[in-house]
Amino acid sequence: MLFNLFILGLAVYFLYRILIRPVFGTPNEQLTKIRQNKLLLKYASETRLISRQITEWVRANLKDGDSISKLYDPELMVLIERDQKLFDEIVKLDSSYKDLVMPPKEFHRHLVELARGQYKQTH
Repeated sequence: MLFNLFILGLAVYFLYRILIRPVFGTPNEQLTKIRQNKLLLKYASETRLISRQITEWVRANLKDGDSISKLYDPELMVLIERDQKLFDEIVKLDSSYKDLVMPPKEFHRHLVELARGQYKQTH
């Protein structure tokens, strides 16, 4: 009976080593992944908050006919810098994020280009 349990234990151990461990990793790797995921969730919530603040700032401060220099307002630039720092931290943890989301500085550049295009069309 004891021998059968020993053989069963060996079989379970080798199944774990061959099948399960490569998929889920070692306990340390799993713990590291859990910590990274918690950090990613924290960064994602902070990014959403900053994105809302940027949206609110744009709605409150930009009107038709405003000069492009308004897009370089220090308050807006601080929000974009904070968002860029979070973006960089997320990319360090998950490099695929940069393929899914436009970097905040690039978003700002596109916003300025859009404003310049509208400015040329209206004047």
